[in-house]
Amino acid sequence: MTPFSPSTTTGWIPSYISDPSLTFEVIPSDYDHDRSRRLSGLREWIDYARHAVRAWFKTPSKPDEQFGYLTSFPQLPICLALIKRLTFSKVPIVAWCFNLGSTYDGAKGVLARFASRAIDIFVVHSTAEIDIYSKWLRLPRDKFIYVPLSVEMKALPPVTANADRFVLALGTANRDYDGLVKALTPLGYRTIIVSGPKAMEDVQLPPFIEHRSGLPLEECHKLSRAADLIVIPLKEVEAASGQVSFLETMMFGRPVVVTRAPGTVDYIEDGETGLLVEPGDIEGLRSAIAKLWNDEDLRLRLGSAARTSVENSATFRAVAPKMCQVLHTFAAR
Repeated sequence: MTPFSPSTTTGWIPSYISDPSLTFEVIPSDYDHDRSRRLSGLREWIDYARHAVRAWFKTPSKPDEQFGYLTSFPQLPICLALIKRLTFSKVPIVAWCFNLGSTYDGAKGVLARFASRAIDIFVVHSTAEIDIYSKWLRLPRDKFIYVPLSVEMKALPPVTANADRFVLALGTANRDYDGLVKALTPLGYRTIIVSGPKAMEDVQLPPFIEHRSGLPLEECHKLSRAADLIVIPLKEVEAASGQVSFLETMMFGRPVVVTRAPGTVDYIEDGETGLLVEPGDIEGLRSAIAKLWNDEDLRLRLGSAARTSVENSATFRAVAPKMCQVLHTFAAR
């Protein structure tokens, strides 16, 4: 069950895991899930709780077989785990894609720690999150497993000359577009920023930078294929963010400049598959962008290595065996 699957069509995990001992049923969502939102409000939590309750009381198609719950994002497993603790159930829960913008304390932290003890396995998409979440939730590290985030591999587009060069920046959550604008201002390179409006609040754009919002995924992919380079600037580095954005551009063989943070260092080798810059380092970000803009050979080398890296370790097909292993570990527990 995921907050972004309104249909009963199974997603990539069932499609790529061909193991007859594992079968999947989808509990669809019936609400809008806003991934750009930094914190979930009461309305969102009510939606997640309703979804969890529906899943809990859904009768499996084969009730005589062992079953459990596979979820994504933190809200649904927390809601399910709370029900599990209150009902003294032993039904296992796997929290896949357990990713928080930031940890929190107070009453919410106490409730999260209480509920999370009923989650059997947490699947995180950066190695740093193992320590971050195990300490925050006060759980053993072996409850957390790192599995790379994955994307569906797309074919490379034909090589065409692009006279109208531009830099592309993508994404909404945890983006430092104010810092990017400061880095770009002395350079004057044409730039397109694709993000939700929230990410651009209080950001003043010079004439050479264009903001676009609400684009369909295919349009984002077209821009990624056409851009000279892609920049993913991040604000806070306590948690992982931006992975989908840079993986989907690396997949098209494009060179990337990304803030060094949890969730980036596991996927990008500095100088080999992309360029990493330190958080808040405006001069370093400017230098990395200019370096790629002015060196076509470097762009081609990094872009080619980036696509190979994604294909080998961060596609649905590459990650499926690891997820299969996780699910068998989950079944054993």
